[in-house]
Amino acid sequence: MKLGIKFILFAVVLLLVGCSSTPKQFKDASWTQKPANMKTVFTQPVFVPDSTLSFWKGEYVKDSLPDEMKPISDWFAKNLDNTFKFNLSTHYSIAEVAKDQVSSFSVKLDGEDVSLPKLESMSDSFEVYLVIDDISMGKNVKSSGMNAGMGPNMGSGMGTGMGVGMGFGTMGSSGENVKIIARYAFFDVKTRKLLNFGSVEKSHFAEKKAIEHDWVDALRDLALEIIGQTPVGQN
Repeated sequence: MKLGIKFILFAVVLLLVGCSSTPKQFKDASWTQKPANMKTVFTQPVFVPDSTLSFWKGEYVKDSLPDEMKPISDWFAKNLDNTFKFNLSTHYSIAEVAKDQVSSFSVKLDGEDVSLPKLESMSDSFEVYLVIDDISMGKNVKSSGMNAGMGPNMGSGMGTGMGVGMGFGTMGSSGENVKIIARYAFFDVKTRKLLNFGSVEKSHFAEKKAIEHDWVDALRDLALEIIGQTPVGQN
């Protein structure tokens, strides 16, 4: 049986990161029961070869992704699975869905309207769904000194770490900084309740030219951020 869950589509689908200067997340403290299983669905990731999305200020690298990352959806699913298999405490499956199967709806978070993804129809064969949408990937040329100065906050988009560590990096050398941004939402299928949700962005700095391993690291950090502090994660 399918539970058809319909939501009003926005005239324009906004990225959550476009609604705020920093990524926002909501962790539902009342969600404590580990589900027996979980279905993760995602829409096709998009590589942004220019500055049409404002990942950060800097010189954008306009080449494409490494060949071993193509097709991008297969690469994304494989590496998401590699992270989940060691870090999830419940049975799960992963599948790509077409963009037109995901709608958007708005919730308030810290006084702001944020846009979240919702799968149009969810199977009651699973207790919880995780929907990952608007997956954007980009990279730019960046000084290793700037990267070092950002310290532990380099993937969070916060400015505090940058201010603290700016003077400790070695300026003059540069590499490529890769970043992955996505919005996500967890849903209880039976009650249709929205559980954890938000946007997340993670980056990884390569001393020279970025290779697949750098993207793998960024995606792993993104996945761990999404499942962190949830009943499905191995906390």
